This record gives sequence, structure tokens and C-alpha cells, in this order.
Amino acid sequence: MTLETGRLVLRPFGPDDADAVYDACQDEDIQFYTPVPVPFTRQDAEKRVREEWPQGWARDDDYILGAFRKDTSALVGSYCLTRVSRGVYELGYWAVKEQRGRGYTVEAARALCD
Repeated sequence: MTLETGRLVLRPFGPDDADAVYDACQDEDIQFYTPVPVPFTRQDAEKRVREEWPQGWARDDDYILGAFRKDTSALVGSYCLTRVSRGVYELGYWAVKEQRGRGYTVEAARALCD
């Protein structure tokens, strides 16, 4: 599944995204406000992009997409739709510190909710 907005491409994370996830999750705000291990290691990033996040798609209950800028391919954030009950989903996200304040989160969230 891939979604596109005016400025973003949202797609499932792949093994090549582990470095970007690792770098983003060094941010203290992401570590404080989201359920990532502290400290967040490179192995944690690898496990997420190679095992945990694809398993959510396979179970058909946890859809985690990376949002990437079209102009630079830089990771903007992680956006997740988690099934709470039939037809009800919760939107969760974290945004890369350097990409905050540009409206990317709203853009990604609207695309997912639409």
C-alpha cells in the first residue's frame, strides 16, 4: 500500500529504512511520548522494520507507514493505524524532529484517514 499527497509518499517501512528510523528515535521527545525502548538501539530499529511492523500488516490489525518527502526522500515520520475494534482505528504517529512544524503530520494523517 502506498499513498501520495502533494509533498509526501506514505509506504510501509522496509529494511533500507532502519538507519532513518534509528536516527529519528534518538530524539528525546519520541522516546518520552512513544513506546520505544530507551535507549533505542540500531537493533531495535532493525527489528521494527524487518519483523514487528511487517507482522502488523500480516495480522491485518496494525498498519505502520513511513512518510517520506517527495523532494528529498527524507523520513518525515511514522504513522500507524491500529485496529481497536471492527471499523474503528486509532491513529498514532511520531514526527522526525527536523521535519516538525511544516504541516507534514497533518498532511499524512489526512491521507490515512481519507
